[in-house]
Amino acid sequence: MKFIKNIKPPSKQNYLNITQITDFKYLQKARAIVDTIRAVRAVKNPAIRLTIIGGRGYFKHFKDKYSSHNILFKGLLSHRATLRNIKSADIIVHSTYLDNAPISLLEAMACGKPIICYDIGGIKELVEDCAIVCSPKDFIKEFRSLSKNNNKQRKLSKKAILRSELFSNKIISKKFESLYNSLIDG
Repeated sequence: MKFIKNIKPPSKQNYLNITQITDFKYLQKARAIVDTIRAVRAVKNPAIRLTIIGGRGYFKHFKDKYSSHNILFKGLLSHRATLRNIKSADIIVHSTYLDNAPISLLEAMACGKPIICYDIGGIKELVEDCAIVCSPKDFIKEFRSLSKNNNKQRKLSKKAILRSELFSNKIISKKFESLYNSLIDG
């Protein structure tokens, strides 16, 4: 948490900054980028900018096909640069057809960002009620609603910070210590 707090985001811009972090190595992860792009286009708001972070595998294909003035593919970034992008985001999107419990969502929660994501793997259990968790078929509707509702964004931000505290090093290490002791004691 201390590391995240020390990272300063770039200055606020005059657009709604949507950020997605993914890995283009696996097509099942990468193809959901198209869902996010469709959602951004469906809102028809020229003041929305989608920043996509990640690289490898299919990155060049998606970048060449979908880049535009409001859809930016940044590629692989350092951890610090990725956190700066998370901190400057208004909304974090995690659409994917293949994932379990991504660290980027924990980092987004620690930064107090509203999140919209798919119900894939252990994501719903990770974010619980601090994110909009939906199916791919409901994604555009849910994205549109969240992007237009500042009050909902603020509520999710507050919940995200509280939820992220459950994953602090102190709490996790105490849980592991308790588990370890229970195994030793039988």
